[in-house]
Amino acid sequence: MESLNLEFRPLPTANTSYHVIPNFQRLRRKAYRCHVSLVHEEDDSLSAIVLNLPGAGSCGNTEEEVLENLREAVLGVIESHIEAGEDIPWLGLDEYEVPEGTNTKWIIVNA
Repeated sequence: MESLNLEFRPLPTANTSYHVIPNFQRLRRKAYRCHVSLVHEEDDSLSAIVLNLPGAGSCGNTEEEVLENLREAVLGVIESHIEAGEDIPWLGLDEYEVPEGTNTKWIIVNA
């Protein structure tokens, strides 16, 4: 179980009692819903792209590995756009096509 970082601050009264203010930064995380296309390559590896986020793709030897790598790629693409002061270019379902012969799944990437 993940523990909360706690910060102790004095109460705004004359006594020396303390109260706990949870660090809610952890709770302000965003979750991104990504539509993923998985392709089995000829060398038995896997490639994956996020259909609704241009520029996010990765590869790996197992589905677990490729999805973990893809999560990192998604965070990198999002961070790049934010640092550049740009909107994240999410695509709607009607703005992309699913490549034929691929498996798709939805994943959640927490930032």
